[in-house]
Amino acid sequence: MPARPKGRLAHICSGRARFSFPDDKGNAAFFEDLVRRLDELPEIREATGRPVTGSLVIGFDAEPMVVLNAIAQAGLFELTLPPPPPNISEVVREQADGMDHFFKRQSAGVLDLQAMAFLLFAGIGVAQLARGQIGIPALTAFYYAAGVFMEAGKTKPAQPPGTGAAAT
Repeated sequence: MPARPKGRLAHICSGRARFSFPDDKGNAAFFEDLVRRLDELPEIREATGRPVTGSLVIGFDAEPMVVLNAIAQAGLFELTLPPPPPNISEVVREQADGMDHFFKRQSAGVLDLQAMAFLLFAGIGVAQLARGQIGIPALTAFYYAAGVFMEAGKTKPAQPPGTGAAAT
């Protein structure tokens, strides 16, 4: 028994799904046969094979899971799902950690991400004051700078002067 072709679900939404078949890219006969067999399924409204890109687009009126189950039951191809999207809070945390490491490395441990955020917000406040905008924009920038400054004091243990990383 020949191995079933491998199709990866590229995306699915209400009424439409696209599958990728990288191993069958350029194989027009494969896509013609697959479309013909998908047209036999009552859950599929239309199917379009695209051999040049190695993809298949289907249209349907049923719920997406009903369609995926029908395709699986028909055994037309081995369906693989895309990996789950990354957790956005973890991505942001990793990026912040990377920036923190960069600032520490470039400043020999004198500056970190919190210090840079403080300098940024304080600088924005000064710029707004220089423009004569002493209302909310300048106050808001100073408020954020103070928040970063106060938070930095809570998270780092106090060190006597001359004993930190900058003293070495």
